[in-house]
Amino acid sequence: MGNINQCREFCAYCGAPKVSDDHVPPRNLFPLNRTNLVTVPACHEHNGKRSALDEDFRNYVATHIGDDTPAAQELLRKTARGFRRKKKVQRWRPDLSAFEVDIKSDSFKPMIEWITRGLYWRAYSGDRLPLDIDMQIGQLRIGEWLPPFVSDMNRVR
Repeated sequence: MGNINQCREFCAYCGAPKVSDDHVPPRNLFPLNRTNLVTVPACHEHNGKRSALDEDFRNYVATHIGDDTPAAQELLRKTARGFRRKKKVQRWRPDLSAFEVDIKSDSFKPMIEWITRGLYWRAYSGDRLPLDIDMQIGQLRIGEWLPPFVSDMNRVR
């Protein structure tokens, strides 16, 4: 295993020189308390081009976890605010009975892979999970366990 302090100079995903730190999972999932979030070093390719994916993933999660906790309620509020700004994702149903917003679920698998690679780097002291290793990502049925898990994630140190 590598020394994590020495490895912080290189991208956790590909080994290129570090340009910035990447939050794993994305910090936009934590609207109330952003202390003690996990970061890994990242190059421009593996951090700078992901903001749209981060936002789509946040929107997907926010619309699937309910609003049973203050953190989940705030996450849903931020998602709704983002939708109000992005007119191209808004539309009326053909019968004009309701307003709809396009929630992209195609962000789920790449973001879970990204999070897994970042957390692997962190857990294994700077060892990278090679990018050529294919991950089989499946979605679990969201149940009662997810909202408390998401709201408690900031408690993990």
